[in-house]
Amino acid sequence: YAPTLVHTGFHPIDGATYLQRTTPTLTEITSLVAHHTGARFEAHQRGLTAELARYPHPTHGIDLAILNCADLCTGPHGDPVNPDARLTEVLHRYPPLHPVHQAITRSGPLLCAQAHLVLDAASQRRNALSTNPTPHS
Repeated sequence: YAPTLVHTGFHPIDGATYLQRTTPTLTEITSLVAHHTGARFEAHQRGLTAELARYPHPTHGIDLAILNCADLCTGPHGDPVNPDARLTEVLHRYPPLHPVHQAITRSGPLLCAQAHLVLDAASQRRNALSTNPTPHS
């Protein structure tokens, strides 16, 4: 979102472009940034599909799912939020014809379901660790 990095006005692509230019060895992270939180839906709405295609889709789907979840669990001011509430907030912030609103309308249900799966897996893992702590060496 940094004004000096804005090229397309679409932060996943602008962020990925910055990473590619400054740290070209971080290709997987650059791909995650480019494709996070339903970027392909919004890129389509903005006519930026070709620009997004410059970045390969991340090879590890779980990494993208975790990043999407983190994004949906963080409010615009950095506060923790429920993924459903986050998507509702985004839809209220942007008018219906805005590319963000259009993209979230299409990708939101899948992103929320994915976020809840990640949160449930994390909760199950925490519960398993608390009931079966690993012995200390």
